Amino acid sequence: MNGFFGNGKTLTLLTVVSAGLLTACSSVPFSVDTPAVGIRSLSLLESTDESQRFLVELALANPNDFPISIQGIRFNLRVAGEGFIDGRTSNLVSIPANGELTVRVDVRSEFVSSVSRLMAYLRGPESTLPYEIEGELELDTRPPRYLRFDAEGSTPLLIVAGGEAVKSP
Repeated sequence: MNGFFGNGKTLTLLTVVSAGLLTACSSVPFSVDTPAVGIRSLSLLESTDESQRFLVELALANPNDFPISIQGIRFNLRVAGEGFIDGRTSNLVSIPANGELTVRVDVRSEFVSSVSRLMAYLRGPESTLPYEIEGELELDTRPPRYLRFDAEGSTPLLIVAGGEAVKSP
């Protein structure tokens, strides 16, 4: 059979490729519940008069009965009512079905006018820092799909001294 699609092999190849594309597109169901996102911990890695460097450990919890592949995460984090820390990662991760995953993001910020302000929160009865986080998860799909999230809570601050984490005072 020679015609518009060429020979039968070409038609078969088109059928197989089309089926493969449909299968790839359907690997993430149309309806996806947004994973819960929170801060597991916040570590102060270094601090100067101009800026701070933190390691943010994001806790992701997948409420779906199928795994979710995340291509990237973008977020704004407000700690102790101070300015915002912008974070971003583009590491591919997969959150297991009904499971949890921790993602570490190294960020820099100029938001804290004084580290002693953060320490004042830690001397309180809770010895944790209140936070608010908002952002989006980029699913590993074509075309990309985005899931928005926001949460608030409190987290411990760890101070890293000489490469080792030291619990805040």
